[in-house]
Amino acid sequence: NKDTLRVLLLPDHSTPISVQTHVGEPVPFMLWGQGFKANGAHRFTEAEAKSTGILIEEGYKIMGRLIE
Repeated sequence: NKDTLRVLLLPDHSTPISVQTHVGEPVPFMLWGQGFKANGAHRFTEAEAKSTGILIEEGYKIMGRLIE
């Protein structure tokens, strides 16, 4: 049902061009659908995500936000 559809979009790791390898830095994520509000981010980048101040330390916990 399109009225209850929710989507979670995120990469599995960060790979900065400066080091050209995977690093353990936080990654951006997007939750879209009913019940989610815009947080002010305009681009899907690590820098933009950091500027929101939203950080989920334990990645598996993001699923709770998707299904709550």
